[in-house]
Amino acid sequence: MLYDRLARAYPNRAIKVINMGMTASICANTYYQLLYARRYEPDVLIFYMGMNDGGGHMPGEQSWPVTRPLFHRFWRGLMERSQLFWCAKVYGPPFLWSLRSRSPNRDLTQERGTGDPFPEWADLLVRIAASTGAKVIVTTPVRSAVSEIEPAIHSVAAAPDDSVPMRDDYRRLLACRLTDACDFIALFKEQATGGEDPPLDRHLRKADAKAEAWKSAADRYGAELIDFHSALEDLSPHRVVADRYFADEIHLTPEGYGFLARLWFEHISGSWDGRKPRAPSPPVYDDVKEYYKAAKNNGMAVFMMYLARGWYLTAVPGLEMVAQHCPGGERDGLADVSLGWLRQRAGLPAGGSREFAKKVKAFNPKREFAGKVKGFRSLAR
Repeated sequence: MLYDRLARAYPNRAIKVINMGMTASICANTYYQLLYARRYEPDVLIFYMGMNDGGGHMPGEQSWPVTRPLFHRFWRGLMERSQLFWCAKVYGPPFLWSLRSRSPNRDLTQERGTGDPFPEWADLLVRIAASTGAKVIVTTPVRSAVSEIEPAIHSVAAAPDDSVPMRDDYRRLLACRLTDACDFIALFKEQATGGEDPPLDRHLRKADAKAEAWKSAADRYGAELIDFHSALEDLSPHRVVADRYFADEIHLTPEGYGFLARLWFEHISGSWDGRKPRAPSPPVYDDVKEYYKAAKNNGMAVFMMYLARGWYLTAVPGLEMVAQHCPGGERDGLADVSLGWLRQRAGLPAGGSREFAKKVKAFNPKREFAGKVKGFRSLAR
């Protein structure tokens, strides 16, 4: 999307956009990607990341800036100066972890009672990016506020086979989300602002902490800042970043990514043309429908994982997007069955034919997730 806008606006420029985004990346991964990216001698480096960092399942190196700061400084010196060490670190752990039966993920920050390492990582990443001489743009990450009211289950294996018992207030929210005439965001805001530690407050604390880390690093090293969370908040109904631009917990719809591309375009073109960035309008469906058509859906395994955990509200937007816009061969009807199952869980009619009702009745998110993951692994091999 960014390349398309730049290429149309500057037909006489030789433009190359390199997407180095990786699924499920955290800052430690991005650090190594950034060291590799230096060989391209980029004119512009853009960061949009951060919501995967945190929680209780971070590999040990992610915690080193606060648990082993002196060792980490020495370690970084090796990585930043030696291609051999860089290769050994990038390719070695996946091989070693594949030989182990136990997951390597541990939250050392909780074990040692130390603080959040994200500000140190943000500072490190922006410092290295700025040292390349490139124009650096940092973008505050976003996450759907709905994720704060989902069950606190990280592993699908830990979720019971019959999923999580549903509270009446959650069932009401789910039914509203699956009903076009219902104002889901208004109902969500009503339910997410009560109690001792309201879910909406937790959401804003997490978003503000990530944003503050990027802002501090941008100020320190002269990077440009795009406050994407605030931009989405201004556009969202009732100023709640929860639904319209999200396909799931973190990932955006093409409209959401299209808006992000427009923001980046304004900062880059403003720099090239010697003007201040303008505030772009968010795209509507007609602006991005070609991207819907061109995109293959590789997210069904993720949506099945959410359903298996009991994260129903998080999964609904993505399942609706797949059911409405992805070619039949890509979705294979699974999104429609999943939505029928969710309607049944919410106390609504599942709809469809008798054959469809049979599929909904036999649907098991945990089994489907296991099958989809196995299929994706076979495809990768």
